[in-house]
This record gives sequence, C-alpha cells and structure tokens, in this order.
Amino acid sequence: GIPGKTMKLSRFLLLVLFAIVAAACVSVVLADEDAAAIDADVDGVDAAEEALLAGLTSSKDVLIRSYLPDFPSRRVPSGEIVDIVLGMVNKHHYLNYNVTTAFAQLTSPSDFSQVFFNFSTFQYNQVLPPNEHGAIVYKFRTDPAMEPREFGVILRVNYNDEFGNQFGAIAFNSTIDFIDASSSFDLQSVLSYLLILAFFGGAGFLAYRGLSKSGKRKSGGSKAAAEQGTVQTSTEVDA
Repeated sequence: GIPGKTMKLSRFLLLVLFAIVAAACVSVVLADEDAAAIDADVDGVDAAEEALLAGLTSSKDVLIRSYLPDFPSRRVPSGEIVDIVLGMVNKHHYLNYNVTTAFAQLTSPSDFSQVFFNFSTFQYNQVLPPNEHGAIVYKFRTDPAMEPREFGVILRVNYNDEFGNQFGAIAFNSTIDFIDASSSFDLQSVLSYLLILAFFGGAGFLAYRGLSKSGKRKSGGSKAAAEQGTVQTSTEVDA
C-alpha cells in the first residue's frame, strides 16, 4: 500500500544521500593526498633546478611549502588562472628575511631543463619576521589555445636577509595536466550540486508526508463530525 511505498522511498533517498556524502569524503581525501604529493615534490633539487637557481642557495632558516588551492588534483583547464600559494616559515631567532620576487617557467614534463615559456616575475618585498610564518601567492595563466597535455611547472622564489645576502629556492616543481576547458569536469562542484538536490528533495518529501498526514486527520475529523450530526438529526425526528 501507500505506507509501504513511502518507507521504500525514504530508504532510497537516505541511501542516495549517504552515497553522495561518502563520495565527497573520498574526493576530499584524494585532494589532501595530491596536496601532500605537491609538498613532497619541492624537497629534492635536481640538475634543472640548480640551473634555474644560477648559483643561489637557499637558507636553512627559511622553509617553503606550496599548494594549489583551486586545483589540488593538478588538472587545470587551459586558460584558467592558477594560484600557487607559498607558505613560508622563518626559523631564525632574530634575523628578518625579505621575500623579493618569484617567477615560473613552463617546461617539458620529462625534462625540466627544457623550457617552453617564461611567466611573469612578481615583485613582493614582503618581510618575514623571526619565528614567524607568512604566505605569498603567485598567479599564472596559460594560453587558452594551448594544446591540452601535461607540462612541467617550476616556480622560483628569491629572498634576502638583513645583511643583503641573496637566497633562492625552488618553491614548486611538479607536473600539471592542462586539459581542454570545454570538457573540464569539476567533481567537487558536481558533488555539491548533488548534495543540495538531495537536501531539498528530502525536505520536500518530508513536507509532503506531513501534509498528507495532516490532510488525512482533517478528513477523518470532518467525516466523524458529519456522522455525529446525522445521528442528532435522526434523534430529533424520532422525538
């Protein structure tokens, strides 16, 4: 009957909602793993990085980590603006460091010394006080007409201390998969839309059930009142 169908529909909606939430959790975990992989990429320095640094060395007092907040999976539609956030920590007890510039290069994914394009140099001049942390953002964008494929991206950051000593470090060194913008697929956005639909669908279903029960109670009350009125009328006639 109707109650049995209602229970089945309720269970189905709950299962759909559970599946969507589980998929969203998996997506977040994968995104965190991708961000961790990006952090791991900046630990090593190969021959291509040494050439890019051109003799500059990094300071042991400054730690740098990078991540792509908008594209943690490193799949970027061609022509989209990419933010690389650089988190920096000054471990020195009394020296200030000044973050001066940063620039990036588009390279071959298999040979980072083969440079295809130089992106703009950004000026920062941001002071990093002793025992403090800070962050800068480097933005770049590829040509929307660029062939969808995987490229390497190297980001170098330059800084100095209070005595004018110059330092340089590779803050980001990883491959990025540039995809066709017209066929890009944002899993997290789709999951968000599905969650919203499931929420409103469940709310609408519960409201429908509440109205149905209220309508049945009103109908039953009217019927009882009508029957009672009929009995009273018949009693008056008998009198």
